[in-house]
Amino acid sequence: MNTIRASVRKLVEHALANPVGHDSQEITRTVKFKVRTASGTPLYEALMTQFDALQDLRRSVLRELEQMWVEKPEDFWRMVKASPTNPYEDKSDCVGWLLTRFVTGKNFPSTVDRDTITATVRDLAGNLKSFCSRREGLCEEFRVIIQSNAKLWREDLPKLAAELQLTHIPPAPPEPDAASLTAADVASYNDWVGQSRVWCNLILLQKHKLSREDACLPRSIKGYPGFVGSQRYAEIVPLTTAIQSFWKAGQNIMTAQLTTFPSVSDSVWLSILDRFSPPIETSSITPLKTLTLRLHTLARLHPDWSPQAIVAEVFRGVACSVAKLLRHLESRKYSDRQAVIKLLNLVNNSVKLALEPLRLSGDYVSFFRADVPRRQGFGAVRGALHEAGDENAILPVLGFSLMDNGTVRYRAALGMRREGGHDEWAFILSHPRGKPIVLAEAHKSVRGRVITGWTGFATTGGSRKKALFRPKALVRKPVWSDVDHPPLVLPLEFGKRQGREYLWHFDRSLKNTDYWTFTNARLIRILPSGSRSRAEYFLTVTMQRETPPVAQPLPDKLIGVDRGEATPAAYALLTRQGKVLAAGKIAEEYREQQRRFDEQKRVLQSTKGGYHRSLKTKERNRALSLSGEVTRHLLHLASEHCAPLVLERLGSGLATRGGSGTRMSHMQYERILTSIEQKLAEAGCYEMPGSAKFRKNQNHFLWLVGPAYTSSTCSACGHVHSREFYETLAHSLSRDSEGYWCVTLPEAGGTRRLPVDYAYYVRGQGLKTRAVDDRLAELLKGREVKSLPAAQFKMLANLLMKAWLPFRPKQAVFICLACGTQADADVQGAINIARKSLFALEYPKLPDEADDARRKKMAGLWSSWYRQRTLAGWGD
Repeated sequence: MNTIRASVRKLVEHALANPVGHDSQEITRTVKFKVRTASGTPLYEALMTQFDALQDLRRSVLRELEQMWVEKPEDFWRMVKASPTNPYEDKSDCVGWLLTRFVTGKNFPSTVDRDTITATVRDLAGNLKSFCSRREGLCEEFRVIIQSNAKLWREDLPKLAAELQLTHIPPAPPEPDAASLTAADVASYNDWVGQSRVWCNLILLQKHKLSREDACLPRSIKGYPGFVGSQRYAEIVPLTTAIQSFWKAGQNIMTAQLTTFPSVSDSVWLSILDRFSPPIETSSITPLKTLTLRLHTLARLHPDWSPQAIVAEVFRGVACSVAKLLRHLESRKYSDRQAVIKLLNLVNNSVKLALEPLRLSGDYVSFFRADVPRRQGFGAVRGALHEAGDENAILPVLGFSLMDNGTVRYRAALGMRREGGHDEWAFILSHPRGKPIVLAEAHKSVRGRVITGWTGFATTGGSRKKALFRPKALVRKPVWSDVDHPPLVLPLEFGKRQGREYLWHFDRSLKNTDYWTFTNARLIRILPSGSRSRAEYFLTVTMQRETPPVAQPLPDKLIGVDRGEATPAAYALLTRQGKVLAAGKIAEEYREQQRRFDEQKRVLQSTKGGYHRSLKTKERNRALSLSGEVTRHLLHLASEHCAPLVLERLGSGLATRGGSGTRMSHMQYERILTSIEQKLAEAGCYEMPGSAKFRKNQNHFLWLVGPAYTSSTCSACGHVHSREFYETLAHSLSRDSEGYWCVTLPEAGGTRRLPVDYAYYVRGQGLKTRAVDDRLAELLKGREVKSLPAAQFKMLANLLMKAWLPFRPKQAVFICLACGTQADADVQGAINIARKSLFALEYPKLPDEADDARRKKMAGLWSSWYRQRTLAGWGD
């Protein structure tokens, strides 16, 4: 198997043989180790004491800073943004003021050394700056959202209301000052957003069948982030309290809304029964299925009962089920998450049933306000359910650098010794009351120190002052410790995937190479809530090295990579003229593995009411290993052909789980992209950016292109199946000589008949079939297509694109409407991504693809360029 290390070595050879310049770059890697400790041991207690003292100090500093933020916000901002040109209390930066205020001249516990305290305060300075910059960024985000919602109500919604002949629309949004929003302002604005979205859902989406893109849905604004540490040290709402409050809110709503059912007409009652019909697509017993089956069974067995009596009986059954679940949760100490989720779904669906008459009446304001307690209670339970059960604390160690006399400057070093025929590794931390450890040769005598059996690793060289700068180097020498106060020796554990990569298996062993140097480290304590005897300790070490001078790829090939529909990823090897040389897929077995996981979950949920944690762990591990598998394959391709990898630029949403219709989520894709960046940078084939948003479009062995139209362009003829193309088809809709509905292809010529009927999915009811003629009669209402309102015309174009004449009839199949070519959608996407990079080379000043207007501007040029190159044979 082609390993990542082999590919990196091959790329290093290419970089050394083909350097672009003489400058190298410094790259860093952070590796995590687990510290082997046991409760009750002296080492455990010593670490616990240090962390407790540091947490108390951190909490007291943050409490005083938060008071300053509340009482003197202007002074707080000036302090955080202090600079040599704008000092605050004679301090030119935030760190200096914090050190003077909280460290200089203060007495601290003897269990924590002053270096650690200084490092902690420096970390707080970074946290304060992040807090302020985040608030500033949110102000700009709020301004954009407020202006966007105001534009919807000022321009778009009145036009839509005129087209649909709506007599009432919600009031215009408030327009607060985004720079000075308070928590009350945010809550008031989001209250308007919630009411307006309910109206859009009831009137535009459900009644008039508009798509979500056309329904003028307003956006809510997020609350400002809490002050630094406000969540860490805040009192946690227990899950028991949250569930009880949620159930009480649900009971109150059901009791209050039950009085609306006597006035329900027969037609409204039939609508309620139809909306709450039992789902047919699942065989498992869900809360929704239980509720709807009971509702319909009572309605069938007791036709003489009133709607109020039937619903009241349903609610009594719900109360019994909830009481049973609460007893079960109490016996399990609220540890059964499946039971909690079942309770949430049961109460949510019951409240939905109680509010149904109010929803059908169209009184969206009363509907929204009546549901507020349920939504707030549900949010509290979700927050308590996902609240971190562990408290994390960090003890920073600024670095491993040595002074000229061999003393470890920041009181810590990495150590290794031969024990029992194998290497034992440890983190050696100087005692808070003792002298720092020294690294010196064994034949020397170090005053006040005694030699140990450990070999220490530290770093010399490097300085912020140019006059004192020396190249960094790794030092390996015996460790000398304080006679009276020996250091804390933290033995390190290694799992199969933890730490061993860098200390044993990466290039060459750390024991006999200067390949890496150390920069800093951190000790982390993970303390389970309410259990001080089960703390776990981890060490993170940041390592640094210089790469070879950056090299360029060979000028004859490139490799396009696409997130796949049927497989996680596909690739295509092309010449620089765009001719396809080879193509393939990566991790093809992943889809079948995921299908088996899904089948096992369905079986366990239907037979045992849930699936075991081990199955979820296996599924998560497989998803994580997918990243390594794709990375390994792509690096092998890049090293084998010395060609750049061309990938899609999907934005900076690193924590999102987007990727609808693909086998790889946005988070997985970003993880793969970051891993490829790191490995290429190590090999001297990539210039590492400061952050994801500063990535270059063309960076030696890694190119990024916009994804627009890469999946909708035919690789055989260059025809682009865009929304504009389907709108043109919609304008040509007519009946042919035999009475069938058809459209005329604008450029390829000829006509295409629409199908007689089509299938569509209804949530809770599965697939349904409808005649195209009936749907068109409902849309047109005897009118010409050109006289349709904009909303109905967009709906017609959507039906053509997604249901009647799709260019992707199946998930992994592409069929061109112009030339009839059928191709694998994943491979074609990879081909088009590679060709998109050639297009970008010829047109470097193209607008970005941030919005629809810019994408449309680029679409025509992309289509004409693609067709010209297709006619030219792509360099044949």
